[in-house]
Amino acid sequence: LTISLNYGDSTVLNNGKVLSGEIVMVISAPRNSQDYSRLVSFNDFSVDSMLISGTSEVVVDKLDSTFRKLESEMTFIYPDGTIVTRSAERVWQWLAGLDTPEIQSDDVVVITGEVTGTIVWPDGTEETYSKTIATPLKRLAMCRYMVEGEVEVRVGGSTVSILDYGYNESGEDCDHYALLTTDAGDEVIDLSEKHYNGLAKQKMQQNQHQYSGENGNQN
Repeated sequence: LTISLNYGDSTVLNNGKVLSGEIVMVISAPRNSQDYSRLVSFNDFSVDSMLISGTSEVVVDKLDSTFRKLESEMTFIYPDGTIVTRSAERVWQWLAGLDTPEIQSDDVVVITGEVTGTIVWPDGTEETYSKTIATPLKRLAMCRYMVEGEVEVRVGGSTVSILDYGYNESGEDCDHYALLTTDAGDEVIDLSEKHYNGLAKQKMQQNQHQYSGENGNQN
C-alpha cells in the first residue's frame, strides 16, 4: 500500500501551520501481519519555512527476536540557513517471552540504538551532537517505565547528561525513578511526573550555548 500526502505549494492547517511538498508512505503489509515494513519519504516537504527531506523506515518481524528496527536519515534546513542532519537507529529485541505469544505478561524487551547529528550554523561553523543508549534499555511488559539502561547525551564531543533508569534496582522490579547526571551533579528524577524531559532539555541548551558562542540559536 502506498499513501501519498501532497500538500501542494501551500496548505494551511487549522492550527495555522503551513505545509507544502509531499510525504509518501510505502507499507508492505497490515500491521497485524507476521512481518511488515513502513517506509516514509519526505519530498520537498516543509513546515512553515523549515524544509525537511529524507527517509524513515520501520521493519517488524514478530517471530524474530530482533522484532523491530527503526532507521532514519533526515535533513532539516531552517529559515536562517541553519542545516541539521540527523541519523537514527533503534532496535527492539525480545529477551524473554517470544516463545509464549499468547502470554504477554512474561515479555521482556531490550532496546539499543543511537541518534547522531551535525548542525551547520549560518556562519559555516559546525557542531555535533548524539544521544546514545550506552547500556541497553530493559522494559518489562507489565511496567510503564524502563527498569535498566543508560542514555547519554553528548554535544560537541562532551557529555551533557546521563540518564540511568536502573541505578537503584536489580532490573527485575518496576519503579518510576531514574538518576540524571549533569555538570550540576546527580538528581533523582520521578518519571511519573515527566519533569525530567524539560530539565534535561534545559541542561542541554545551556551546554549548547557554551559550545556555540555567539551562535546561541539552538531553539
